[in-house]
Amino acid sequence: MSLPKPLKALAAILIVLFLLLVAGMIVAANRNADTPVEGKRLESTLSDMESKNISAVGLAMADLYGTEWTQGISICAGMTFEQIEKVGADTNLFVLKERKIPEDTNYIVLADREGQFKAIKLDTAKVDLCRFPGRPTRVDPMSLAPFFLQDHTWYLAG
Repeated sequence: MSLPKPLKALAAILIVLFLLLVAGMIVAANRNADTPVEGKRLESTLSDMESKNISAVGLAMADLYGTEWTQGISICAGMTFEQIEKVGADTNLFVLKERKIPEDTNYIVLADREGQFKAIKLDTAKVDLCRFPGRPTRVDPMSLAPFFLQDHTWYLAG
């Protein structure tokens, strides 16, 4: 038993549309997977939380920047060259003004097992990692870091 020509044509069109849909989904998934690690993932994630009226959240840096990072520390606005060296961070990772971190900037520094470092620069008006100036906070990338929103600025609680 053979299908009439109009049904064969309809079946062929549906199959082609289904294949195009699957191909589009594959392309979209690959495009999202290739998002570079560089950038403001923490800032944009917290901004997204604020737009959803969420004012407290726990985030794992490993989820945002990759599971290869095993240690982390915040570098606070106003920290001097000497203070940065004292916590063991490479001063070449930062933009320093007059041998200190600018007042509108803080960083989160991540380290992997091989001794490689990554510094993520953050605007203190959006994300403040140091409620107490000059006192860096250790951040375990695999654990949830608690953040809370106050006056449109996200603070690392800890």
